[in-house]
Amino acid sequence: MADEHEDFREKVIREYREQVKKYSQEIRMGDDSTFNYSMLFNSYWRLYQFSSTDDKKPDIDKEVVEKACNQLLLKIKEDITKGNADAHTYCYLADIYIYREDNGKALECYDKAVALDESCYSNRGDFKNIELDDREGALEDYNKALAVEKDPEKIELIKDSIESIDIFRNTDKILAETDKTIRDMKIKSFLIFGALILYIVFKIYVIFFR
Repeated sequence: MADEHEDFREKVIREYREQVKKYSQEIRMGDDSTFNYSMLFNSYWRLYQFSSTDDKKPDIDKEVVEKACNQLLLKIKEDITKGNADAHTYCYLADIYIYREDNGKALECYDKAVALDESCYSNRGDFKNIELDDREGALEDYNKALAVEKDPEKIELIKDSIESIDIFRNTDKILAETDKTIRDMKIKSFLIFGALILYIVFKIYVIFFR
């Protein structure tokens, strides 16, 4: 099991390395779109996360991630100043706030994104599901996203996300029922033990004091 986990981690690391190469090259070739800067930042960020372990030095320094983050932030500010910001701009900004561990600001960004483009309900659903652990809120957003999404691939991804929430909810229900069963068994055992003690005390009383 540990080997499978390590193999998966290495596969993810390789994929993010390729992403870094791809978007770095596209920017160097002149495509300095905010999208490319967002993808580069996210690739560096996830590469740093997945390659950091207790016994291994990460592939890149944290300063590299910070630099990519600041470059993206400059692009976003430029888009907003020039009036070129769209729903995706605020999703990119939300990524920065998540990276900086400010979920309140990130949620505000997703709210702005949804107000501009309802297809971003799926993005906000992912945020609620993964970062906030708000499954009910995520499910509500996913269902809203399904109502407006036209892309078949994105529809399948949203359905997969909904299915994952259902799995977690069913698991939580099973665990809750198991926990209740264990508590009931403990109470029953305590009552039986208490009754046994009372019976022993009663027998001692009968034998020695009557």
